[in-house]
Amino acid sequence: MRTPPAALRLLLALWLLAAAGTAAAVQRALLVGVSELPYQSAALWLQAPRNDVLLMRDTLQRQGFAPADITVLADGVAGAALPESQAIQQALQRLLAQSAGGDFVLLYFSGHGTRLRDPAKRYLEPDGLAENFLARDVRGVVNAAGASGQLAGSVRDVDVDAWVQAFLARNVFVWAVFDTCSAASMTRSLRAPPPVAEGGADDEVRWRGVRADQLAAGAAPAEAAPAAVPPPSPATPRARYVAFFASESHQVTPELRLPRDSRGGRPQGLLTWAVAETLQRRPASWRQLYNGVLSLYAPVIAELEGRFPERELPSPVAEGNLDAPLFANPAGPLSTQPAWPAQRAGERLSADAGALDGLE
Repeated sequence: MRTPPAALRLLLALWLLAAAGTAAAVQRALLVGVSELPYQSAALWLQAPRNDVLLMRDTLQRQGFAPADITVLADGVAGAALPESQAIQQALQRLLAQSAGGDFVLLYFSGHGTRLRDPAKRYLEPDGLAENFLARDVRGVVNAAGASGQLAGSVRDVDVDAWVQAFLARNVFVWAVFDTCSAASMTRSLRAPPPVAEGGADDEVRWRGVRADQLAAGAAPAEAAPAAVPPPSPATPRARYVAFFASESHQVTPELRLPRDSRGGRPQGLLTWAVAETLQRRPASWRQLYNGVLSLYAPVIAELEGRFPERELPSPVAEGNLDAPLFANPAGPLSTQPAWPAQRAGERLSADAGALDGLE
């Protein structure tokens, strides 16, 4: 029995469309590292973000990312554009325009974060505070007291969330990494953070965390083109989303010479270094990657507890579909519902408590 020519043409067209969709899937990354804050006191500057983006770029290339598909915004990195607020928003806009269904995107930020009251947000966290990632051109708050206002030269949490939604609406898998203080949701007090740098000059530890009222207003920026804004997007279930945060909302996170047992170690963000080290082990899922990160945190945190006994040290946080395959965007449907491995014994059903909410 022969297949009609029209049916053959239809089958061939469908096969070509499927093949084209598979071939077109691309892994892309935006790496942002802010070490210097020219309009702020040099005491607030960091050392490691420029090293962090270089480490992440090299790590991603070993994972199969094409160099042309990795955008770097960082000060002190050859060939990279400066990580100013407008440049970050424009890079997100270009990345979204390039992305199509089936693609994978990493949004990576290394530097200072802060919290303040932002009346411009339509939704406020329970304590009314909003997180801001400090871009290189941050100039301080509208209200000199730092209690309420907006930061010029920063990237707001609500805008990052809107960009994530825009990617998800295009069926793009998003991995977001925030190696900053106050990285997770902000629901705690405005307690003043300790000094930015501590320890001896030969093994200094710097802490990523500033209060909004520590930031000077500085000179008014020159008039520039309007910053890119994320497009309105329909609410999309976050089955194609994973995020790693270096700290909880009330915590700061360290940068220090890593690895600790190497004379050749250089300043790195702890989360960034742990992610890069674990990726060398080729984990199969995001959960395996995160568990590997936690295992590398333990000895470093134990050392810092001994050196800085009065300081609350960071607890990294992960959220999203941690059981999804690493760096992949499966074509089939994905669910946001966690899969709980359970054991039945007679009439009793038991599950590990650590897996009940999808968190480790």
